[in-house]
Amino acid sequence: MKESQSWHVFLAFFSALGITSCAGEQLRQLPSKPQYDGPVIEFRQVETLYSDNAVIQLKIEASQQYIFQNGDVKYPKGVKIIRYDAYGKRISSLQGDSGSYDKMRQLYQAFGNIVVENIPLQQRLYTTQLDWDQTKREIRTDKPVKIVTPNEVLEGTGLVSDESFTNYRILQPKGMFNLNPK
Repeated sequence: MKESQSWHVFLAFFSALGITSCAGEQLRQLPSKPQYDGPVIEFRQVETLYSDNAVIQLKIEASQQYIFQNGDVKYPKGVKIIRYDAYGKRISSLQGDSGSYDKMRQLYQAFGNIVVENIPLQQRLYTTQLDWDQTKREIRTDKPVKIVTPNEVLEGTGLVSDESFTNYRILQPKGMFNLNPK
């Protein structure tokens, strides 16, 4: 092989190494594939029952339910939660246009046209956002509320209540109130 040919082979070899090295460098600089954060399971027409000693305590109904890797749940097309007493009798319900469950905080949230009903007391609560904290066993909101009872209509902003909507407090009440209910 002539000296000029060997020189060309030498240059070609090292040029190829440089190209390979540059290509390898470019591969390392490509952005990493984004991690999927959407639902891992999707259900339709869901009815979930929670019981204690074979007595239903809670029923959740939804037309669509998404479950995520971290255990969070979304109800994008409406949710209805029904609570039962120790004898299996309906005592309260919550219905909203959409909802979610934050597993870490043990917090259910409902959004949209929300109606909460205490069936034995014939009370209804209307609001646009509501949180149900399982740990504290309470429901609350900082949004405007309207409560309709057989005897009166109460309005205000913000509410804290026990989870059965039996004992509640409107944080900023407004309007006229009957102080001597019959």
